[in-house]
Amino acid sequence: MIMSLGFLRRVGWFGVIGVASSAVYVAGVSAGVELFGWGRMTANIFGLMLSTPCSYLGHHYLTFRANADHQAYVPRFLVQACAAYFLASAITWLGAQLGFNYVIGVFCVVVLIPILNYILLASWVFVGGRS
Repeated sequence: MIMSLGFLRRVGWFGVIGVASSAVYVAGVSAGVELFGWGRMTANIFGLMLSTPCSYLGHHYLTFRANADHQAYVPRFLVQACAAYFLASAITWLGAQLGFNYVIGVFCVVVLIPILNYILLASWVFVGGRS
């Protein structure tokens, strides 16, 4: 099976944006826990609040090269982001219940969320209007 150049470009940009957004998330969670003394759930929210705009803008303009129809994309992206938030929160909560260091939960979030995000972004959020 030969992959199209467009698909490979999208996957490449998805990886770049994902790494950047994940780095912002990790920095936010780590700052929340280590610098501000917050609990891991509050720090998780902080990390997601910082990384979500990075993710939207990067995927909109670079990964999917969507048109400027933010009125269509933003609501779908926010639903996707809320689903990612609830999943990240569940992973964070589970890590705490199991007595793991918060870094284990961060690792799980950084691995699982991007896979699910690509599926939703490609199949629902940015459908139509790609240049």
